Amino acid sequence: RDASKRIVEAGLNAPGMAELYASIHAVIGTLVTADNFYIAIYDQRKDLIEFPYYVDRHETRAVPRRPARGLTEMVLRTSSPLFLTQEEMQGMIERGEMDLHGRLSRWWLGIPLTGENRVFGVMAVQSYSDNPPLDERQHEALLTLSGTAALVIERKRFEAALGESETRYRTVIDRANDGIILARDGRVVFGNPKLHSMLGVEEIDFSGQPFTDFLAPAEREKVLE
Repeated sequence: RDASKRIVEAGLNAPGMAELYASIHAVIGTLVTADNFYIAIYDQRKDLIEFPYYVDRHETRAVPRRPARGLTEMVLRTSSPLFLTQEEMQGMIERGEMDLHGRLSRWWLGIPLTGENRVFGVMAVQSYSDNPPLDERQHEALLTLSGTAALVIERKRFEAALGESETRYRTVIDRANDGIILARDGRVVFGNPKLHSMLGVEEIDFSGQPFTDFLAPAEREKVLE
């Protein structure tokens, strides 16, 4: 419960996605040995698996890839947790059932990240040493945390996408060749640089003024209707 709370707090306080992923890793590390840990996100629009957070003893980064026969893809396809030992992975490779990305670990555990009734990513822990596999209590703890982590990640990704959209929208308005006013509840919240130029001023704060002040008298009645 305390670990879930810390992940929620990280979602509220982390300034960006990188910091959030690192915070989730830190929380996971208090419950299990997570020296080798990554978060994979599936971009459905691009049909691409990306690895925005990747910490590994042997690999510095994971290259984005199309879904194929990797372990991450198996979790994405089945929407279920997957635990495999080195012997099991080796057997799957020899039978052509699995593609190896990076080095073969002693064991690998992948847990789906689910939001809005779909799996959008995978949280994975693996070990290259002789550390014993996770016990049942640790498995359950990670499964519980994955639900909290998925909710927090989805919310933060939405906030980041919204911020990027607002930035693009603001850039378009700033570069427009027409004077533009944005109003809310009848009051101006923003006037673009072209409007400054049209009014013959270098810079002015329009915030709070009635937007009707900027309408021609003949048009004011029509707009208010």
